[in-house]
Amino acid sequence: MATMLNIEPRLEIDANNLCQKLGVTIADVFNAFLRNMVSTGALPTEVKRELTLDEVAQRLDDNITYLQQQSERNGNSEMTLDEINAIIYEVRNERRRNV
Repeated sequence: MATMLNIEPRLEIDANNLCQKLGVTIADVFNAFLRNMVSTGALPTEVKRELTLDEVAQRLDDNITYLQQQSERNGNSEMTLDEINAIIYEVRNERRRNV
């Protein structure tokens, strides 16, 4: 039995692009979704695709940039590793004394 679905145009384009990357069709996805839903009596858990190496590299770059900006805002971007470790040591000792 064929079913007609009313999907938002942009969403359909994006979904088709992702399905191509995953090697499946929209029909495959809907069938898997419905099978899972019927068998479990609930909505399926989230499904993710593996990131490409370029996507991983971009996320790492974004995170490094974010951390650098936070470090500059906090005024500790020029600290050495020894200075950072000394502060960590002090904080841990203070916590031990308060326990």
